[in-house]
Amino acid sequence: MSGADLESLFRDRRYNAALGWLFVAVLLGVAAEETVAGQPLWAAFAIVVAILVMLPPIAYRNPVVMVPWEVVALAALPIVGRAVASWQLTSALATATRCFCPPLSSSG
Repeated sequence: MSGADLESLFRDRRYNAALGWLFVAVLLGVAAEETVAGQPLWAAFAIVVAILVMLPPIAYRNPVVMVPWEVVALAALPIVGRAVASWQLTSALATATRCFCPPLSSSG
């Protein structure tokens, strides 16, 4: 794989970089929150994902060169989802789904 092919994998756009760095900040914030909450495994996972996202800007020494923000969002989804979701929220959603959805009838 040539250098030009490798560079085409990383888009050099300010919008993409801004969103990518925003996700890095969120990931580091979640890592701090998980550390305080006593969840070192999830904190380490968030830090590892943030480091992987920051590798292209570090390698190219250009803060605008960033993995596509869609890839970063996909990688951050389980981490941010776990930090945002709580047992009260998920149980309330399950209860609301149960109350507002009609039961499935089996016709046979």
